[in-house]
Order: sequence, then structure tokens, then C-alpha cells
Amino acid sequence: MRELNYLCMHLCQITGVPIRCLDATGQVTLFQYGYSAEGDPVGFPPLRTKLLSTIGGKNKPAIETGEGAVMYAVAADRLGVVVILGPVSSESLSDAQIAQYARAHGVSPDGFYIKKRSLRTLTSAVSILYAARNGKTLDDVAPGQLADDAPTIEVETQGYFMDIAENDIIRLDYERERIFLSSIRDGVDITSSAATYENMSIFETQTGILSNNIMKHYEYNACAMITLATRAAIDGGVDPATAYAVSDLLLKRLEKCRTPQEMFALLFDVHNSFARQVRLVREKRGTPTHVEMCMRYIGRNLNRPITPDDMARAVNLHKAHLSRLFMKATGESLMGYLRRQRVEAAKNMLKYSIEPIPSIASYLCFPTQSHFGKVFKDVTGVTPGAYRAAERVIELRAK
Repeated sequence: MRELNYLCMHLCQITGVPIRCLDATGQVTLFQYGYSAEGDPVGFPPLRTKLLSTIGGKNKPAIETGEGAVMYAVAADRLGVVVILGPVSSESLSDAQIAQYARAHGVSPDGFYIKKRSLRTLTSAVSILYAARNGKTLDDVAPGQLADDAPTIEVETQGYFMDIAENDIIRLDYERERIFLSSIRDGVDITSSAATYENMSIFETQTGILSNNIMKHYEYNACAMITLATRAAIDGGVDPATAYAVSDLLLKRLEKCRTPQEMFALLFDVHNSFARQVRLVREKRGTPTHVEMCMRYIGRNLNRPITPDDMARAVNLHKAHLSRLFMKATGESLMGYLRRQRVEAAKNMLKYSIEPIPSIASYLCFPTQSHFGKVFKDVTGVTPGAYRAAERVIELRAK
């Protein structure tokens, strides 16, 4: 879930498309970016029910269009978690139209906005989400299947997927992607030799057209690869806080890229930076395998209530024995490490999202906002509000 949260956060940051994630029932919002809970039209039950109905039995993504060229995309992963993107509009809407839409869907028109984004931007974002969560690309899905799942899908969307097939545009070959990510998990570097460059060129030439703007096309691909590489490094044993810190640095470098060649060159550094972190973990002397397993378990369950008993069961050791091993290897207690990792996750959410501080505290399993504030200040020296004010990277809400 944390990986999905991270991916949604950065997709919203790059595309400007509001994103929220719902549980399998479709009634509980797990997290959202772009709108507050109070200002989100998807919170309006009739609209939410309508959007959820577009997925159908095959869990294929769907595009739903409504009044005023307003569009949403809906997708579910193999675990039943639902992601809804939008609203965006393919046309510029007047203030009166936006206010009317807000009132019709139960939110205050004050400060409400609907960004203008193309259908291609919306389908690109949902394509990346679908591939990351289901292990296959959207052109594995025939247009007829999409139509079955979403009878109201816009003709232009079907044309987009038909264009991919007719022009023989190949998505990133899954086997090559698997090799790329597996080598990160194994800590294996790549080089810039001619043979390797040819092998890597698939990221440049065979990823489909994600945007008519060539720089956005490469930016979307690079963002997706950084996100997937981050997850691969964590799977390889890298501490989640370290992996996300490396990811943040690479995303900042991505913002400075001005040509496709610079973005493509960045992919080498993405791979080798994460592979190097995996090697450093594995070369570290005296770190027991059970401790590494426990760290990975904690990293994957920061948004779930877990206890030392849960950690011990996950690595098949007695709690007391695991506690001694962990303290000897890291100098921290199990719960102290868990608290610090949750604070690291909170720092990322405070920097990159507009999620309210109480929501962040609840998502990361702090019992109260005041307890979250105390733990956060103990670790960082500042309150969550002060940290957000000083470190906020980007303002996601439209002015």
C-alpha cells in the first residue's frame, strides 16, 4: 500500500490530476491527493457509486465522461483496491461552470477547481498505475473489453488504444522490465557499453506514447521507473527511509532534465544508485538475516498496526530473541525503529502532499494527532506543521 501511495503522490505532482485510493468496498478513502476530503466531489455517494460501477467484473480501467467535458479514470488492482483519478476537463471551464459542478456534487464552490488536462494525460496516468499494480500494460486489454467494462467510454479513448495496435507501438516488454528490476534487487550495476545501451534503449523507444508533449512523455516514463526501482530496492533489503531519500534526490534531478537524452541518461543513475544501496546493505558486516527480514516487514507495514509479536511471527523467531538481535545489529529497539520509519514516511507525505496532518497521523497508525506531533518532534526537532512549512516541495492545489 505504501508503494501505491508513493506512486499516486508523484503522479498527482507531475500530472496535476487529483487521485484518491479507496478500499475494496469503495466506501473508505485510504488516501488522496489534489483535494481535501471535504472538497472532493468523489465523496458524493451518487457520483462515487457511478464511477465504481464502470470497473465491471474484469477490473479493467475505465474512462468516465460527464457534463462540461469533465472526465474521470477508474482502475482496480488485483487486491481490489480502487483508484479514481479526476475530475479533469478537456476544455477550459468558466468559474460559473465549476461552481455549478461543485454544488451538484455536494462540495463548497469556494476554492473548488477543475484542472484542464487532455484525455491522453488522464489515460497515461491510469496506464502507469495499472501497469505498476497489475504487472501488465493496458495494451494487453482489447478495446472491446474496455467497452464492456465502461459502456460510456469516450470514442476517443477507444481510438487511442486502436492507434497503439494499428501502429505497432510496443509497451515496455515485461521480461525486460523484470530483468531491469531484478538486477536492482540483486545489487547488480549496469554499464553504458554499446550492448547495454542497446538493451536499455527499450525504455526510450518502446514505451508507447504517453503524451503529445515529448518532454512529458519521457517525464512520465522516468517517474514510473523511479517509483518501480524504489520498490525493487526495498524488496532487495534497503531500508525504506533510505530508498525514499534516494528516490527524492532522483526526482529532483528529473525536474532539472531539459532533454530526452538527459532523462534517458538519468535511468542509468536510477538503476545504479538503487543497486549500490542494495549492495551496501548486503556487504554490511554483522547484520543478521532475521534483522533484515524484520526491517523489510516493518517497511511494508507502516500503515498497519503492528507489534513486536507480529514482527517475531513474520521472521519466525521468539520476540525476546528478535529484540536482542535487533538491538545488537542496529542499536535501536523494535518499536523505536518502527516509530522512526513512520516519521520518515510522514516527512515524505508532508513534503509532497496536501493531506491534512490528522490524516497522515491516522494513516501511519499514530493513536492521536498529539501523539504523532510529540513523536515527530522527538525525532526531527520540529513539529509536523513547521516541517511542512519549511520543506514543502510543491503546492498541489490550483490557485
